[in-house]
Amino acid sequence: MWIKNYIILGLILIPYLAYAQEQAQEEISNKDLPIWALNHHFEGLNPNAVLDTSIISRGYDFQSLGACLAFLEAFDDNPLVNEIVYLRLQEIAERFYDMNTPVLVLENGAGSWEGAVKANNEDTRNGIIFTSMGNSCLSFGSMNKGIQAFNRQTQELLNNRK
Repeated sequence: MWIKNYIILGLILIPYLAYAQEQAQEEISNKDLPIWALNHHFEGLNPNAVLDTSIISRGYDFQSLGACLAFLEAFDDNPLVNEIVYLRLQEIAERFYDMNTPVLVLENGAGSWEGAVKANNEDTRNGIIFTSMGNSCLSFGSMNKGIQAFNRQTQELLNNRK
């Protein structure tokens, strides 16, 4: 008897859950913007023989901001590869700008994630999306250089727009 009740309840709730999921996919709240910016996957970025080598890539696809920054943080052992990832970050900054959603990454540190969420809730953000890799104070340096390369490219594009 109780199985029948669960089935009926499930049949009643399925349309509501589907509608709610559809609404959630259409609207990205300001609270979710930092995650969206980090995880947004870009197709068709310029091919790169070095980044496409499995020995170098170590499973990273270099198609998102978060993947590139995470790689720089985890594998800070090859300056040549780091320079190539910095160029990829600049390309990703251009793609965000071309989508009319310029992104700036806040430097790591205590409260940087909360700072990104707060900045996205302010009326003065002028369409800029702020994100952060989290509240970590530790970095080998290459990730911070990657953040600087990404932000510098975004700032140049914004300055040329004016």
